[in-house]
Amino acid sequence: MMRQVLVLLGLLSGLSATYAAPATAQGTPILEAQIAQSNPCRGLPGLDNLDFIRIDSVVLTASGDLMTGQTDGAIGCRTGSGAFLQSDLSANISVSIVLALSNCSIQSADLRITNTQGSAAFLLDAFRAQAEAALVNEFSSGAIDACRSLTTP
Repeated sequence: MMRQVLVLLGLLSGLSATYAAPATAQGTPILEAQIAQSNPCRGLPGLDNLDFIRIDSVVLTASGDLMTGQTDGAIGCRTGSGAFLQSDLSANISVSIVLALSNCSIQSADLRITNTQGSAAFLLDAFRAQAEAALVNEFSSGAIDACRSLTTP
């Protein structure tokens, strides 16, 4: 049972460490602060500054060999203060991953981007399928790495 708890905690770290930027507000929940350490916006040309990160819920369950993780939240990205044209983008993100603990393989993974807002929302709307596929791959990779790091002797 302790091994499952360690794997679950590691997977949560792996899932959350995949996305973020610097959190400066006091009292920011630990998960949001951890996510805020890696800037998920940095891959967006021009919108490479994290405006906010919000985690609404995290649910982790283990049953036998399977671990299921579900996270819902939102992220906002913006241009830097020195940009010629100021722009912003925000969206809700829901991620669900089922992982086999015995071999650290992804059994299923799903990511949905909804409620896009901001002056650059039309860009995300136009490439939503590609963005969701890229993000689910990144989350899956982070979960696998976290699982392997905790299960390797």
